[in-house]
Amino acid sequence: MRTVQNAQSLITTQAATVEGFKWQAQKKLELGKSFYDLATKFRQKGGNIRRIGDLERDPDLYQFAVMSCSLSEKSRKHIDSVSQLKIIAAQWDFKKLADDSYCDELLARFYLTAGDSLGGQMRNEIGKRAARLFTKVIIEELLDKNIKYKVKEISNGKIQMIEWDHRALLFDKKPSFYTNSIDFALLAWTGNTSLDSSDAKQYVACGELKGGIDPAGADEHWKTAKGALERIRVYFQNAQGKSPAVYFVGAAIEAAMANEIFAELTGGRLTAAANLNNAEQVKELVSNLISH
Repeated sequence: MRTVQNAQSLITTQAATVEGFKWQAQKKLELGKSFYDLATKFRQKGGNIRRIGDLERDPDLYQFAVMSCSLSEKSRKHIDSVSQLKIIAAQWDFKKLADDSYCDELLARFYLTAGDSLGGQMRNEIGKRAARLFTKVIIEELLDKNIKYKVKEISNGKIQMIEWDHRALLFDKKPSFYTNSIDFALLAWTGNTSLDSSDAKQYVACGELKGGIDPAGADEHWKTAKGALERIRVYFQNAQGKSPAVYFVGAAIEAAMANEIFAELTGGRLTAAANLNNAEQVKELVSNLISH
């Protein structure tokens, strides 16, 4: 790659790391407000709760109650409402709700679960932000090349597919023939056929996109991505004797992993790689990707 002449060029700059942390701090404040509002409402009205029926009549207080019992939003999907009420009844002493110290204890339990939930929400937001940045460059590149395209979004505004002349770029796709989800995959087909994500022969490129900016987790993200790309290479090589082109885009790239990524590039095991914070690198990778 012209924009990746050495391992050093892949390393995330201090300025990019600082900007990433600033965005994360602001996003955490935005997402955390809903939890703070629940806690505030409980602090205002908790002393008026006398029985479990009082919780059932107020969705906010009910949500506070289940979270104070260590039930996350995900776990609640696997437990029916009757069982949830039994858990609350077993863990709450309704006779003590007039006691400020007991309410403080429930608040502390609530914030433990809220912290876990906020962490999960932040991981989703980080992934969505990376996808937005990446797809923005893809669309700009298609426009620059005067290529007509269509975008398919899912309900939350996240792009699911970008399609153009017998090509489709799918995001977070788990093919029916493969055991894992692929961050992004480019499919190509001839004029005599149509898009078929269950046809392994249509997969011409696959890639991993890691948007986390924290240097502490950078190496783990690369190991996860490297393992995923290796599984893709092995699967397609065994299934049809040919591996698709493979790509890696990451926001947090430290020195040690930059050396590994550059070795993968020079060794031909990676088709292209880019630091998500480096516009020129992402542009070159995208240009290579959509050329298939």
